Amino acid sequence: MSVADRYFRSTLHRAAAANAIPLAFLRSHTHPVLPGELRGRLDAFQHDLDRYNADIKAVRAALKRLKRERAALAGATASWAAVFAPIRKLPNELLLRILHHAVDNTPRTLYEGYAPPVDDADDIEYMEDNFWPMEMLSQASWRKLGAVCRHWRDVVEGTPSIWANINAIGLISYHNDCAGEVLRQALARTRGIPLHIGLGIKVSGLQDIFAMLMEHAERWKKLTLRADVDELAELQAIAGRLPLLESLDVQIPGHRYYNPWMPTKWTLFEDVPSLRRLVFNNKPPPVPWAQLTHVHLRSKGAVYDNLAFLEKCSPRCSVKISHLAEDNLEIDSRGRSAIQADIPSLHLCMIGICGDASVPAPEELLGPVLSFLDLPRLTSLTLERQQDKYTPFKGMVSEVLWNADAFAAFVRRSPHVTVLHLHGISIDARQLCAGLRLMPLLETLGLALPGFRPRVCYH
Repeated sequence: MSVADRYFRSTLHRAAAANAIPLAFLRSHTHPVLPGELRGRLDAFQHDLDRYNADIKAVRAALKRLKRERAALAGATASWAAVFAPIRKLPNELLLRILHHAVDNTPRTLYEGYAPPVDDADDIEYMEDNFWPMEMLSQASWRKLGAVCRHWRDVVEGTPSIWANINAIGLISYHNDCAGEVLRQALARTRGIPLHIGLGIKVSGLQDIFAMLMEHAERWKKLTLRADVDELAELQAIAGRLPLLESLDVQIPGHRYYNPWMPTKWTLFEDVPSLRRLVFNNKPPPVPWAQLTHVHLRSKGAVYDNLAFLEKCSPRCSVKISHLAEDNLEIDSRGRSAIQADIPSLHLCMIGICGDASVPAPEELLGPVLSFLDLPRLTSLTLERQQDKYTPFKGMVSEVLWNADAFAAFVRRSPHVTVLHLHGISIDARQLCAGLRLMPLLETLGLALPGFRPRVCYH
């Protein structure tokens, strides 16, 4: 049912002759004999059209006013509705947990945590690419959230754990002045709680930053270190001053076969009573191995030589070894005796062989890696294909092929395995069943394999 309105309505266009008469003249290319009568009709049409235009203009002006007033009312309504918004009733602890999902605190690295020096301050293009170190140090993501409202700002600025996460990786001398002020403000907001430190800077040109961090070494709880060999001497001052340090992630740039911790005797992390977790590349620093519970090796060099640290691990230490690749297997390592360790848990991440999917790849990775290991107390084993960022290329696949003989020999040396996880390993059902028969104590099996249902777990 239509509702009548107060706007003009014309009936001229509804008449049968409204279009028929002018079309007849136009098609015949003739002129009216009595133009005065037809001119009067044209004037009537034009008059009604002007009235329509006037009404449309009025409607548009009214619509503009209505939209403007509606927007103002919507803003006021939103303010009133915000008074009763559920998020205002959240405890600060729960609010922070929600806001954490909008923040990226993942440490980023550039050239192993370093940026090349900038001698020309006008090198704007380079500096624009390196604003992220200051963003990470200043907690830019949290500052943006704090700009939403006064309450959020008070919560963000008044939460010491936010500012205790200090990432100074990638800073260069260009940042020295502003970074110093940001760091002083962050340290003041931490209110003395333990710190999570990301340290990867050239000391020259950033002495103030380095000195401020060193002053608070006793508060370091977690350290991500990207340092050059030449700067280890500067860090030697923290030796014996890390009573709270629980987690250490260290990378020393250098050749993959070079041990940066030799021949100089570095004692930075030997006296660290709380240390439990260690992550390192290739060669580990001197640490109190007996107290570690988690060790992660990023093996980017000679695999067999890098595994020597396993003999130092205690029977309560879980080990993860990643970045295992075929091109890092030493030719002369075959035939060497297996490395014996008493660890209870092992997680191997292997970068698959890349090649044409139609050409079978040789079993050159899993077999040798397993043959390096003699783990009689092992109870948990995870074998995972690690996706390399450079592969797969178009038309190529990345695979870690199953080696039945090597696995059988390994489980004979490790007869107490009760948990097995296989992620991304190229193995068929027959090979899987044959391998499971070799582990009579197995209680938990986790699979994420090509051709299997994604991530299933059996008990």
